Amino acid sequence: MPGKEKSGKVLKNGAKKSRNALEIICKTNDGRLSDLVPIRHSRMLLSPFTYYRGAAAVMAADLAAEKNSGIFVQSCGDCHILNFGAFATPERNVIIDLNDFDETHPAPFEWDLKRLAASMVLAVASGPLPAALGRAAAYDLACAYQKEIAAYAEMKLLDIWYSKIDYQHYIDTAVNKAKQKHL
Repeated sequence: MPGKEKSGKVLKNGAKKSRNALEIICKTNDGRLSDLVPIRHSRMLLSPFTYYRGAAAVMAADLAAEKNSGIFVQSCGDCHILNFGAFATPERNVIIDLNDFDETHPAPFEWDLKRLAASMVLAVASGPLPAALGRAAAYDLACAYQKEIAAYAEMKLLDIWYSKIDYQHYIDTAVNKAKQKHL
């Protein structure tokens, strides 16, 4: 029966941990307005990307069974490309940041990075663009993340606190990169 398949991971102690995606999704409906749950499920059925957006708990269950860095942060918990946006600061700067924290939870830092990269692949695959573009975007994301973390390692804590992603710089960088690939 669809949705009843169980997959498992072997844990360090040799035990097998199974998970059922349908059970996990149903469990995440606890506390939701019951009249809206069918709407949520119908939206999840539209594409792999829309399923992915609504199935953060399924990915968390998968990642929990894997090895991790052991470096825990207050994770977004649902880090995907549509949960980022442009915002005006009190200083009238436009920055890019996360905009959805309803599933935030302490987790290994790499979970958000993995979820964001996977969302890029799935979002591109859901549209008319070549799949290779999604994979390239995910790779570029991981490289940019690595570069920024290396820079943060050299910075003072207060400078990290005040760091930001400037919206115009982000757009200009993306446009320049696209132009270079097409020259």
